[in-house]
Amino acid sequence: MQLMKLLLGCFFLLSFSMSQAKALRISGLEGAPHIIYDSNSPRPGGLVPKFVDLYLQKSLKEKFGLDIEWHQAPASRLLHELETDDLDVLCFLSKNPEREKIYDYSKEPFLIGRNSLIVRKDFIPGHEVQNLQALKNKTIGVMLGVAQPASFSANKIQIFPLTGANITSRTLSLIDKKRIDGVFVHQNQVAEFIVKNSKYRDSLKVVQLPEEPFKVYLAFRKRLSPEIKNFVEQTFFKHHGDYMAMMSGK
Repeated sequence: MQLMKLLLGCFFLLSFSMSQAKALRISGLEGAPHIIYDSNSPRPGGLVPKFVDLYLQKSLKEKFGLDIEWHQAPASRLLHELETDDLDVLCFLSKNPEREKIYDYSKEPFLIGRNSLIVRKDFIPGHEVQNLQALKNKTIGVMLGVAQPASFSANKIQIFPLTGANITSRTLSLIDKKRIDGVFVHQNQVAEFIVKNSKYRDSLKVVQLPEEPFKVYLAFRKRLSPEIKNFVEQTFFKHHGDYMAMMSGK
């Protein structure tokens, strides 16, 4: 009798797990051109969804029978979902020792860029901060959940936490109105895209920080099937050149 109960329990657990695994739940930290949130759609815009449509969606369905399910949420919520098994893949996330205990990462970085700030054109001369001491006591917006350089606190840079809907447009407005001095953006390509495509392009600019190149990875929930994880990772990197071509507008 006990054996029968055990077998039935295993059967129901397996059936439940199989019924749940109908889609690969994927998202990305908001930041054009990679991920552009759309409040009128459950699916974001940007290069990552386009890339997934072109190179991952069909092969994932054929090999694993999985569809793609997109999530849109603030960075802090997405990180929580990835930790609690409510999200499978997050594009793209930086590494640190604490995060590596919670999430799995791709073996190699998918993108490498320079940390940057979006600031007013009259805030600092040129397009590069030579020394972070120039930012001492300045107020810099940082999206909640996003890792910031340790050098910020060492140089007494004031952090203004950013969260909520329409975060990009609201933040640019705060800079333009001198409510904050700038916003921290991991990828200089992202920062350039944001300014170029905003109504503030004549008053704002991008300056690069004197930091080491910044690397971001594909992040996975710890309990995602290794077969699915490896397949997604291999597919992304197989077409890495195609993604870079998309970024350059080719």
